[in-house]
Formats: sequence, C-alpha cells, structure tokens
Amino acid sequence: MQSQPTPVACRAALRARVAACLRAQRGDTLIEVLVAALLVALIAAASLTGFGAVGGAVGNQRNEEQAATLAQQDQARLRGLNITQLSGSLGNQTAPPVTIDGTAYTVTSKSQFVSGAGGAASCTTSGTASADEVATTSTVTWSPSNDGRPPVILHGIITPAQGGSLIISATDQNGDGLAGVTATVTGPSTVAPLTTDSSGCAVFAGLTGGTYTVSYSDPGYVDKNGNPPASWTGPVTSTQTTAATPLQLAQDGAISATFTTTFNGSTQPATSDTFVASNGNAGITPRIFGTASTPRTTAYSSTIVSPTTVFPFSSAYSAYAGTCGPNSWATTPGPPAVTVNPGATSSVVIPEPAMIVLPWTSGSATAYNDNSGALNYSSGWTHASGQSWTSGDYNNDETYSNTAGNTMTVTFTGTSVQWLAPYAGNHGYAKVYLDGTLVSTVDTYASPTTFRNVAYSASGLTNTSHTLRIVVKGTHDGSSSGTYVSIDEIIVGGATPALMTTMPNVTVTDTDSGCGNETYPPTQIPTPTQGALANPGEPYGNFTVCVDNGSFHNTATVTNTNFAAGNVVNVYLYNGAPGYASGTCP
Repeated sequence: MQSQPTPVACRAALRARVAACLRAQRGDTLIEVLVAALLVALIAAASLTGFGAVGGAVGNQRNEEQAATLAQQDQARLRGLNITQLSGSLGNQTAPPVTIDGTAYTVTSKSQFVSGAGGAASCTTSGTASADEVATTSTVTWSPSNDGRPPVILHGIITPAQGGSLIISATDQNGDGLAGVTATVTGPSTVAPLTTDSSGCAVFAGLTGGTYTVSYSDPGYVDKNGNPPASWTGPVTSTQTTAATPLQLAQDGAISATFTTTFNGSTQPATSDTFVASNGNAGITPRIFGTASTPRTTAYSSTIVSPTTVFPFSSAYSAYAGTCGPNSWATTPGPPAVTVNPGATSSVVIPEPAMIVLPWTSGSATAYNDNSGALNYSSGWTHASGQSWTSGDYNNDETYSNTAGNTMTVTFTGTSVQWLAPYAGNHGYAKVYLDGTLVSTVDTYASPTTFRNVAYSASGLTNTSHTLRIVVKGTHDGSSSGTYVSIDEIIVGGATPALMTTMPNVTVTDTDSGCGNETYPPTQIPTPTQGALANPGEPYGNFTVCVDNGSFHNTATVTNTNFAAGNVVNVYLYNGAPGYASGTCP
C-alpha cells in the first residue's frame, strides 16, 4: 500500500509547481508591463497636446476679440467726427499698427456717402444723386495673417445733421473713376478741400444753403478739348443733395506732325505753319496747332509739335495740314490718323499737295493764250479749261484737235516765236509752217503728261510780219494711243520765256468760304525742274496764287486742290499774260 505524502512534502511540491509556472509566464508579464507603460505615455502626450491646442485656440480667440474691440472703438471714433472730417482723411485712413500683448493690429477706416433710400453709393446712384447718409466701415487685421481667420469688419450708418450735400465726380478717358482730383469749394460754408477716391467721388456735406463754386486741381490732366478742368458754380439747398457737372479728365499727350508732298512721282519733305487735329467724339472742337504766318513773319517748318494738352481718346484723331480741317479733303485715301497715348508724344505724317509755283518771265515778250483772238483756228478744235489734265497749262486751259488737217494760224511782228504745248499719252504728230515753209514735224507724245513743252521755237527773225501755222497731221508714233495736238500758248517778240532766277514773292489765299485767311509760304529759288516749291499750309480747297518780283505781279487760280493732284501753277510776269499788272501782290 502506497504511503500518502506528508504535509511538508505537499507544500514543497506546490512551491515547485508555482515556481515552474512563474518561470513559464515571466516573458509575457514583461511585455504587458511595457505595453501598459506605452499606453500611459501616449495618453500623457495626447493630454499635453490637447492642453496646447486649447491654449492656442484661446489665444486666437483672444486676438480676434481684441480686433473686435478695436473695430468698435474705431466706429465710436467715426461717430464722433463731424461731416467734413468724415469726408476727409480722418474718415478714410489706415492708422499706424498698434501692438497689444505682442500682437500688431491694423485698423482701416472708410466713410462713404450713400443714398438713404436705397443704400447705393452716392456717385453711382442712378437718376437723381443723393448723399443723405454716411456708411462707415472699420476693418481690423492682425499678424500673422489673422491667425488664419477673416479680418474683423464692422459697419455703421451715420445720419449727418441738417445741411446740404455737394457731390463731385470724375472719370478718365475710359469712363472709369478717376482718383486724385482735388476739389476746392468756396461759398457760405467754409470746408476743407477734398480729393476724389478710387471711384472718382468726393462729397461735401453739412453745407449751408447758397451758391458755391468748385475749382479743381489735377496737374497734367485735361478735359476733352485739352483744357484744365473748368470750375463749376451752382446753388446748394441745405436740405438736398446737389451734383456738380461730372468731369471727364485724362493725362494729356501731344502730337508731332511732319509734312510731305509728291512731285513728279516722288515724295519730298514739305513744310506747313499749322495743322488741325479733329476727333469724331461728340462735343470735340477741332484744334489748330502751330502759328499762322504773316507777310512779315513766316513760321513754316517741316515738323510741328502740339503742346502737351491733347486728350488721349481711344479713337484716333484725323490730321490735316493748315487751319481748315476737313475742308475739301479728297475722299481717297483720306486724312492720316493718329492715336494719342497718355503722357506720350504720338507722330503722324501729313501729306500736302505738290503746289509747285512756276514764275515765268520773258522781258518784252507778248503771250497769246490758246483762246486769244489773235489765234485763228479752223473748225473742229475744242477749248478745255479747269480740268485735272489742264492743271499745268498756261492759265489752266488749252485748245486741242485730233482731226487731220485742222490748223491754227497766228500772224505776228517780231524777232522770235514759240509754240508751247502739253505732251500726253494720246497725242500725235503736228506739222509746223513758218511763212509758208514746213520747218518742223513735232511728236507731242509723252507718258506721263508733261506741260509747257517748247514744241517749236524760232529766233533771230527779221522784225517784220510773220505767219506761224500748226497743222494736225493725224498720225502718231507706236507708243501713243491717239493723234491729239494741243495749243497752250504762243509767245512772240523778245526774249525766250524762262523761270525766274531770283526768289519771287508768293502769296497764297484760300478762297473757300469760312477759311479765307491768307498764308505766306516760304519759296525756293526756282529751278527748271521744280520752280518755286510752295506748300501753302491750306492745301485742301481753292486758292488764288499771286507772284511778284517787286515791280510787277500776276495771279493764277487753283481749284479743287488735294494732295493727290500734284498741282503745278504757272504764273507769268510778262506783257500779255492775263492779270499782269504793275505793283506787288496784295
């Protein structure tokens, strides 16, 4: 029979089993302890973070509350201002930053007159303007970046004490509000000057009833006609709002005009004493720049620069030489355009007509115009005057025929004779007889047309009676398209006609209605190819051109002048020329 263990033995066995069990669980217990410690640390960290976030939120809330307090204080300040102060810098300012508990705060104040009925800004109210209340705004920001929050903004409405209001408004060339225009008001009430804000508005309020005058100051800005802003005078009623006439102003610019002319197919520099800038906007008066010349003072120049007073419209100006503007301007290609930019000088080239004045002299010679009674034509000849294709002829006319056998005969007494004729692309041959003898066959073809060609000349004749006869042959060379022959002038007697070799006096008078002022262009010493080049400064219309040499004068008429015509004006200073007389030009 097996014996039972003793109590002592049992206790020893129990201790052994417990020890074995503990040895088996010793690793797990260590892990549990570590996990527990980690959990405690995380909880502690989270608690500390939470306390920090709560602290930060409280700080941000405190900053915003401080900003709100400053905004309330600024609203109270604005309510304490009188109406003039509200309109001025005290009611519209950004105060210097103020630091409280280490945070910098910035307060911006704005005061704007509004309509009490609708709340709209006074300067943009449709219909009748009204300025019976002031909307105030206080905006407070703080650093850094408002702690990520919106700025604090408070609004208020202030109703001024009894008094009238006067609204000033200004826009630029694009119709946008123009800031910076200083307005000064004089009248029964004494008020400080105001400057228009970003909307182009300023409001004087609290005014005693009566008549007020507003003057403006904005250096470098002009109205649509290039003038400084005009003052306004009108009544203000103490219980109502009045709006002064709105201003439209812009920074001024300038125009630099140079001049050209075309002669014999080439473009040459030209001169003028004035030019006109015209704009199609309503209410714009064409402006004349330069100085009109006089007989004793000429102001002609190749370039004329306007004063810096030109309004910079978005649409271009049309530019004309002279003072007449669009008077008789040719429709094609039309006047040059120039767009004026603010604060800049814009350039334009203005074409003028090639008004070439050719002063002829020939001493004691006698000139017979083509329609003179001294010239005998057979039937079938045609007289033409004032045509574009007769512009270079003597007296601006000629007589022509293309019928074979047609004749022109002149009998004269003298030692010389000349036949002057135009040559053109449809002209042909002519036979010339002197005292019954065929002395020349002349080809009168040329392209382009040329004027005052000496088709036939004879000199050293006996001082007796002679007969010159010109016959249309009816044929032409291979380049011509016709057989026309023209008679421009027959000159008999003394010296051969020649261009003057000394500078003549030339006076150009515009004969158009409403633009009859005289101009006195500078002239050049004539040359055989160009004569005396005169750009009259009034190139778009009708003119009388007078030439004198100090003892005799003569005049010629120029009609329908435009820069495309290339006018050549022949003026004759010898006996027999139409208009030839003693004395000088008027």
